[in-house]
Amino acid sequence: MLRHISILFVSILLLVTHVDLYSQKKKSSRTIPMSREFKGSFEKALSNPLHFKRLAYKNRGLDEFPEDIGRFENLEYLDLSGNKLTSLPNSIKNLKNLKILILSSNNFTQIPPEIAELRSLQELIIADNDITFFNLNTSKLSNLTALDISRNKLKDLPDSFAELKQLELLAISYNSFTKFPEELLKLKNLGYLDISHNKMGDLPKEIKQIWNLNRLNISSIGIKELPESLCELSKLEWLDLSRNELTELPENFTNLKLLEYLNLSSNPFKKFHKDFGMLENLKTLNISNCKLKNIPPEVGDLKNLTSLSFAYNEVVRIKFKLESMTGLLNLDASNNKFKDIDPKILNLNNLIKLDLHNNQIYQLNSRIGKLTKLKILDLGGNNIRQIPSSIGNLQQLRVLKLERNMLNFLPSTVARITTLKAIYLSGNPISGAEKKRIKTLLPRTMIRY
Repeated sequence: MLRHISILFVSILLLVTHVDLYSQKKKSSRTIPMSREFKGSFEKALSNPLHFKRLAYKNRGLDEFPEDIGRFENLEYLDLSGNKLTSLPNSIKNLKNLKILILSSNNFTQIPPEIAELRSLQELIIADNDITFFNLNTSKLSNLTALDISRNKLKDLPDSFAELKQLELLAISYNSFTKFPEELLKLKNLGYLDISHNKMGDLPKEIKQIWNLNRLNISSIGIKELPESLCELSKLEWLDLSRNELTELPENFTNLKLLEYLNLSSNPFKKFHKDFGMLENLKTLNISNCKLKNIPPEVGDLKNLTSLSFAYNEVVRIKFKLESMTGLLNLDASNNKFKDIDPKILNLNNLIKLDLHNNQIYQLNSRIGKLTKLKILDLGGNNIRQIPSSIGNLQQLRVLKLERNMLNFLPSTVARITTLKAIYLSGNPISGAEKKRIKTLLPRTMIRY
């Protein structure tokens, strides 16, 4: 699954969803080489139209496109995004080899009917328009494997949508759906589905019929309870349930044995099932903004996590077994109520990024210097008055954020951090003389006050 879809489509979806959809092992091959994209004048291209396989005329302010586009019979890739188009020239039907068509961010109120004649089309991106009805004749689009029609005004899909049986990636996020489109249940090849930001309210139990799914985004659909049948999607590796009204997960949730990424943020969770820690393949967990005063102890059983976020909660002290997560690389505990750096954090020797900004930390433990693999450390928005000299042991640190604290000087040992690219010190009572001294200590570092 997903092996024939170009990285281009994945990149567009990343911009829309702001998440890492594909791990390195899932990156697919490009349908068309991404180099040699012609961006010159259309008139110049017309001098030898059969020479071109890729044309890009994006963000040109165009409200129409020339009929001569039909002369580019070898074209495989066409990007007309970011214009003011409301229709396409009839001659676009001549592009029998066109595989990728990008029409996002225009003024289309309907899908141009000419697209139905593009029998070789594999990827269609027509997001961010004003389309209210899916009017496309799908009978001839047997090669279409990727469709992004997100950020439009769709309320439903026609029965004929189920004819797109080769679809592997589908994004219909940010539309006006009020219920799950049943036509999707017939798309057995779907591997990636994004229905986020539609007020559907719930999911049908038949969702298990889309059995090939391995990426599912149902963020912000207003769901209060997950159907147990969702947990029968045994190929799921990536699941976004954020910004809903969930208070707990189904008891059979741990059937999702292959799950690597799970976003549960912005839900009013009251408890986690006792077997939650059995998700042995889980690498990334986000439980931010869940109004938690304590992190559920079951989280401590996820020993293979590499990234954990529980920002925007009300945690004062870590009570779960954080120290058992020896492979943790990224930890975001910002916007909580820590008064110091919890000792359990200081035992995570493999951390690369640590974010503790906007807590109530007033003292920095000298053991911070043991986190020698840190590259990014964010302690901004606290009440720290002094940085220990052990900070100089962080020999791989690149970014140090200390803004909005109570610091009036830095220890001279910061000069030993030769990798430091940027340090942020705004909102601290640092004198002019101390600023000069810091500049002397860190002559190659960008210093922001």
